[in-house]
Amino acid sequence: MSYAGNERLRRLLYAKIDECAGGCAGPEARELLTLGDLQRELDENGARMPGFSTAKRIREWTRGTSDAAYTITCDELSSECFLRVEFYKNRFAVDRASFYIRFYDTKSQHRFIDESGIGLIYRLLENFKNIAEEYVKLRGEIERNEKLRRLTINSIETWLALICKNISLPYHIVKMESQAALYLLLRNGRQLEIYIPYNNFQQILSGLEDTINKYAALQDGSAAKVLISNRSNSIRWKNTD
Repeated sequence: MSYAGNERLRRLLYAKIDECAGGCAGPEARELLTLGDLQRELDENGARMPGFSTAKRIREWTRGTSDAAYTITCDELSSECFLRVEFYKNRFAVDRASFYIRFYDTKSQHRFIDESGIGLIYRLLENFKNIAEEYVKLRGEIERNEKLRRLTINSIETWLALICKNISLPYHIVKMESQAALYLLLRNGRQLEIYIPYNNFQQILSGLEDTINKYAALQDGSAAKVLISNRSNSIRWKNTD
């Protein structure tokens, strides 16, 4: 999946965390008042949410320093979809905790929590299956669009190869996120650049060969060498009035 596609999926996860952060506290708020309470809850019974399982992992780093991670998965979903809560204990620092959610290859950012954020963990679990459904729907849409984009790019490359073969000019194609760029080396050493947006490439390609021939003829047949540029500069234009 493209970088842009992955970013859309990450933004979905960030948005869902923000939505759950504004939710009302549940019954766990009366009993889990500190981060220590939350960790003991995960140690003894797992997350108090029906249909979820909790797995624990502890790592010792140095003497007096360790972390514990709790992976909470929904029994109805793939194990690749989970919420992870991590606790850090250090004899030189205050205990800290953070969490993130992950759906398949997409991971949210780590977010540190304090006592006021304990409820957020449970609001996310309450909405976990709905978030997974929205994620899968968006991922399918992105994958379909990217497949269509690949077909479009392949079609553009095929057409450009035929056009450039007829013109007999050296060329190079650069594929970008929303458009392709065709670079042609003219006989006088100048370079012609043509940008072809994917969303209306057929309209551009229909008259492209004629356009290239006109520019090439202009460069070859004129005593004055003409360069057309869209670069901004500090030229002061003179009025012709």
